[in-house]
Amino acid sequence: MENRRRLKNVFIAIVVGVTVFIIYLTTEDGLEPAYKKSNSTASPLPEPKWEDPGPYHVAYPRTYRFIMDDTPTCKTSHPFLILMIPVAPADVAARDTIRRTWGSEKLVLGQLVETIFIVGLPGGNNANQQQERLRQENEQYHDIIQSNFQDGYRNLTIKTMVMLEWLVRHCNTPVLRNPFNRFYMPRYVVPEPEYPPYPLGMAYIMSLDLPKKILTVSPQIKPIYIEDAYLGMCLKRLGISPTDPPDKQMFQVNPWHPLSSCDLSKVIAMTTTHISQIQMYWQRIRWGVQC
Repeated sequence: MENRRRLKNVFIAIVVGVTVFIIYLTTEDGLEPAYKKSNSTASPLPEPKWEDPGPYHVAYPRTYRFIMDDTPTCKTSHPFLILMIPVAPADVAARDTIRRTWGSEKLVLGQLVETIFIVGLPGGNNANQQQERLRQENEQYHDIIQSNFQDGYRNLTIKTMVMLEWLVRHCNTPVLRNPFNRFYMPRYVVPEPEYPPYPLGMAYIMSLDLPKKILTVSPQIKPIYIEDAYLGMCLKRLGISPTDPPDKQMFQVNPWHPLSSCDLSKVIAMTTTHISQIQMYWQRIRWGVQC
């Protein structure tokens, strides 16, 4: 109950305090055990050649680069939830307040939560001084991501798109190219930089018509040894995307043991660390579990 109250307080603080992007990650540590059909499998239309932006549009050339990006998020850590906060470069007080309050919550209901700040280039006569203070601040906290667009209210659309660029680059499911990694995949096998969305291999839930459909398209796709990623490739060919379960507690990849009675009442599949846990959880469920 205390953990749930903490989680509630975190989100209340977010709503009251600041505009924030909340990203649930479903990579190898996430879960997508069910499926739904997509509305269309058509290729995207070519991008039109925009003229001058005019007073109501902004120029977004998609050539911006990240000039400050040493946060461990999605690089050496794998959070369940990322809070991406757009903030002005000079607003140190806001960042410090967030770090001291709800941004200090790193573990909620057993799940890793990370907070990062998104900024552009500072402006004004003291832009160089602002940039230096920003650099020193990031050296201390390593939670600031900066792109080389001009920060400002009129460029919030650019800031939002840059956030998405960063997420795609760092927090999708990349095809790993390091030959020393157990999930290594060379480019001649999978040339794309990332796999299509796929359900985690620990458990699949699907309608009875889906196995036949997967088997129908699978001869067209050369199998790879990463079984759940291969299943995602077949689903993409079918125009079907994985969907999240109605409750994240139903599928637990790395749960904190022992699970509570409430967790056990919801769980469909989970990983265990010892054989003895299988017997223990089975007995607890037979005795009766509830929230």
